[in-house]
Amino acid sequence: MIPPHAGAVPRFRKCKPETEIQCISAGWADTYGVGISCQYIVLTGLIYEHGNLRNLEVQDGEYVLEAETNAIQEEGPFKGKRIFEEDNFDDNIVKIRLQISSTPPFVSVIG
Repeated sequence: MIPPHAGAVPRFRKCKPETEIQCISAGWADTYGVGISCQYIVLTGLIYEHGNLRNLEVQDGEYVLEAETNAIQEEGPFKGKRIFEEDNFDDNIVKIRLQISSTPPFVSVIG
């Protein structure tokens, strides 16, 4: 079944091996193994904030996870620009409501 917001034919069918490049067509989904770097979210530990390290303690409760792709760069050679050209930047942010708990299930999607 074709996802409702996807084009009839996915643009990317085969990407390079998992260790090199991951890719996805707009509106489609893909699954990557848990062993691939950057396929997880750390909810505890040290974070770097405003130039300082601090301990992050996540309390039980409802949270909104926001992920952005191809964000405007804050430093480096692309400062103030996006790294990749796109025909539409309006779909670069996704938000999802999560319930975090210290007992199983530790993370649940709400809604």
